[in-house]
This record gives sequence, C-alpha cells and structure tokens, in this order.
Amino acid sequence: MTTSPVDPLLRAFSPEIPGPPEPPGPRVNQWPGRIQRALPGMARVPVLSLVRTLFWGSELHPDPATGRPGTIRRRAVPSAGACYPVQVHLVCGAGCDVPPGRYAFDAEQGILLRRSGPPGGAVGRGAVVVFTVLPQRTAARYHHRALPLLLSDTAYAAAALAHHAAWHGVTAAQVRSEPGTLAALADLPGYGEWKEQWPATGPELALAAVSLEGFLPGVATPSAGPGPLPVPERRPRLLPEIADWAAAHRPAPAVLPYQGLPGTGPAALRERRSAALDTVPPDDGDGAAAEAAVAAVRDLLTTARRTLPGQQPAGCRITLLSRTDDVGRAALQDPGLAERAACQRWLSTLDGLVLFETDGVPDARDVWWAASLAAHILYASLADGPQDAGPRLAFRPVSGWTGGVPGRPTLHGLGFRGRGFRTQVNRTQGAGR
Repeated sequence: MTTSPVDPLLRAFSPEIPGPPEPPGPRVNQWPGRIQRALPGMARVPVLSLVRTLFWGSELHPDPATGRPGTIRRRAVPSAGACYPVQVHLVCGAGCDVPPGRYAFDAEQGILLRRSGPPGGAVGRGAVVVFTVLPQRTAARYHHRALPLLLSDTAYAAAALAHHAAWHGVTAAQVRSEPGTLAALADLPGYGEWKEQWPATGPELALAAVSLEGFLPGVATPSAGPGPLPVPERRPRLLPEIADWAAAHRPAPAVLPYQGLPGTGPAALRERRSAALDTVPPDDGDGAAAEAAVAAVRDLLTTARRTLPGQQPAGCRITLLSRTDDVGRAALQDPGLAERAACQRWLSTLDGLVLFETDGVPDARDVWWAASLAAHILYASLADGPQDAGPRLAFRPVSGWTGGVPGRPTLHGLGFRGRGFRTQVNRTQGAGR
C-alpha cells in the first residue's frame, strides 16, 4: 500500500485531537428481503446460529447518564466506543441451515434477510461471511482516528466467528483481498461507488471475509440494494479519505486457514463483557491474582500465535507489561502511557497490558495482525474451563494509540485483570467495549 502525508492510517497515529461529535449515520442499512429462519432436519452448517450469537444480543448497554438500559445492544464482539460499525453479509452454498443465496444480517432486529438466490456456478457446501463497516459511525466520534479502530473492530469480528465456528466443528479460513473484491463476494459495490448506486443509504466498506467449510462463491446474481433510510437526521455520507484509502489498499490475495482453534461456545460468548477498568482495584496483598493472570495470558498468547493465520509482519513485536515486576509496574503507572493511549488513565489499574508494536511506519497489515492476535487471546480465554464458570481473566481491548516508544509506534493493546479483583457494571463510555 502506498502512503502519503495525508494517509488516514498515518494521520490516525498523530497527536492531533479529534473534533466534536458529528451525525453517526445509520446503525444498519434497511435491506429488503424475506426474513429467513433456520431449516429443520439434518445437521447443517449453522450460519444463522453463528451470526446471531455473535452479532445480536437481547440485553442493552446501560445509559452512562442514568444507568438504565439504553438503545445500544450488547454483543459478544467488542467495538471501540460501542459504535458497532461492523455489518455482516453472507453468501451461502449448500448444506447450510438456510437455503443457498446472498443474505444481509440486521443486527438491530437480530434477523437474516435473503437478498438474492444462489450464487452462480456449481454450489458447494458451506458459506462465506463478508464483514463490512459503516465508517461514518466510528468517524463521527473519533474523526481522523477512525481507520485503525475500524480495522480492529473487524479483526475481532473475524476471530470471534472462527472461534465459535470451531466450537460447532466447522472449519474456517480468512479470505484476504482488496475491499472491492470482498464487496463483490457479497454483491455489493465498492465503498467509493456506493453512493452512485444507492444514494440514500449508508456506504459500507468491505474489510474482511471468512470462509466456512472451504466455500468460495461464484459470480453474483445482481440483487436489490438497501432502501432509503427512514431516519433522515442520521444523514448517511461517504468519507472521501476512506474512499481514497480503500482504492489504494491492495493486500496480497490469500485464503488462510485457522489451525487448532479451541472453540468458544454460546454461553461464554453471551457472558463476554469488557472488564470495567475505570476504578482503582483493591490491594490484594501478595498479588496472587495478578501473578496468576500474567501466567494465564502468557499461555493464551502461545495458543493465539499458533492459531493466527498468516505470518507476523516484519518489525512487529509484542511487549507484556505486568504489575508483578518492577519494570511493568512502573510502566503501567507512568502517566505517559495513558497520554499515548488517548488519555485512557484506567490503564494504571491493570494487572497487565499486552502491547503490540511495530518499527517505523505502521500500515494496515500491522494493525490487522495486532488486533487479530489480541482477539485470539480474548476468545481463547473464553474457551478455557467450564463455560458456566466464566473466564478466569477479564480483558479490555485498548485502541486509539497516538504514540509509543520513539520509532516504535503502538498498534493496539489488550488490558487484563485476574478474577480476584472487584468488578462493576460496565458502561458504554470510556473504551466502550
């Protein structure tokens, strides 16, 4: 990928302060189509069950001002600031729990809508899940810092799908390609062309796809796009800097299978919450919980490295800060750490923090690697032990980094605490995950 002084990815890591909030655009596009329910009968690839478990929730985030249920649904997949820009499209072949065809998932209502019939060519068994984002939702809050957050949110979504698919005994592989090709898989226009075809709707940017059971679709049968948004004050718009980035982003195409995923079941996913880390924890005396947490994270990191598809980019590294040693404790208490993380001062309350860094200028491949590896740690932790016991660790992804060690930018972070610490009701404000 070529870069320039105005590259939105590079600008995101600058110390520039974001502006005031703007209209966020739609939460979902209003896709036409028949609501699809799971087919009865013999064992099938459970695509509807997979998607609904991960991207819809019956509970609502509490309103930060009142503590009462708000309007944003809690989901198994975290999102920076609870913006939830990630959208889900499916291309289903034979053997799925829904008929072959192209689908859109409405995460507000928790329903799957059939957009068109079977993909062209021979239809094999399995499905491809294409992840797009509505960039306006994140950019409205974080402005120029949005692009790494969009990549990270999508990386967590792809990892969550792979881990939950493994629990069902379904194989998964990451489909890597440029945004226009990924969009075409789901019969969508590229981000830059979206408003030309569907002007009254929210432009979606395709960032990732996951193949289930090795399925790759044939040529699309053109289908109808989303209808005009019924809420005009949301004012959907295209972001020119994101359109320019999408046109220039050219990763090498590849299909990368996940290997040895431990599998994460629906009960653990429903209970997944980002750790409430905005209060100072009580002193546990001998630090036993913190030491156990650090040891567990080291084991999970080994598992995550083994399961992550693709190689670690050259120049990228992992640093584990732990309050169980003098160096880590000093680093976590250093005010400069919070300053580099968009003033997220709750970092000082952690048992530890996994930092993902790179040498020199970060690119999209580096950001994707960092967020993907962090996501695999998180979801591997949910598969650890009996599901009704919950995870032994409480994690919280840390995005929004604007600096790091000189010459070594921080790409992403994953904060954690042991279960021995006090918790509180998580809020949408702060890191918002």
